[in-house]
Amino acid sequence: MLSKRMKQYIAELIEANNSVPKTIELGNEEKEYIEKNNILSDDTMANLALVEKPADQRFATALIELCDKETESEVVEENVQFLHQPLSFLRRNKHQFIYVEAETFSLIGVDGISMEVDDVFDTYSVMLGLKQKKNVETTLKSYLDQHLHGEGIKYSLLFDANEGIWNVNVTLDYIVGFSENLLLAEAYSHIYRFLFGLVESLEKEN
Repeated sequence: MLSKRMKQYIAELIEANNSVPKTIELGNEEKEYIEKNNILSDDTMANLALVEKPADQRFATALIELCDKETESEVVEENVQFLHQPLSFLRRNKHQFIYVEAETFSLIGVDGISMEVDDVFDTYSVMLGLKQKKNVETTLKSYLDQHLHGEGIKYSLLFDANEGIWNVNVTLDYIVGFSENLLLAEAYSHIYRFLFGLVESLEKEN
């Protein structure tokens, strides 16, 4: 599924690009995946230059919403500059959560990612819907067990048969490399990298 989505994504970028050779900007995860798995033909690669997109540009066109936890209503729609502040913003504003939709999220079968500080455990919590079949449950749990490190509750999963998605709640604090000193944009990049690896694993095992 990831391979199919990636091929379609690249095809759309190529079609929209008029330069010769065509230069395509990609995030580090997408660029590495393409080069490692040889998903593009030699002819395509011969006329294509893959360039790593600057990290601060990943969310340049993203939908960014600051929302109220109690009502789940949008408080304000923010621009990318909002993500250039410390992750601790969420600790200072525990009554709110951030919701982000970015173009590349669709590659991993995710529409949007919410982030907040958990009122009970005081940890950073990430919530999303992952478009995967129910039969990936064993691999999904195995990956999370192996890649989340901590003493508390690391994750929760619930399959929604009507929507065909896994409702996933992950504790950001338990992902390797986490630091409260991260900027919000860096934290979102961090969870995206983690999820990309998860979806790669699901693709290989199922």
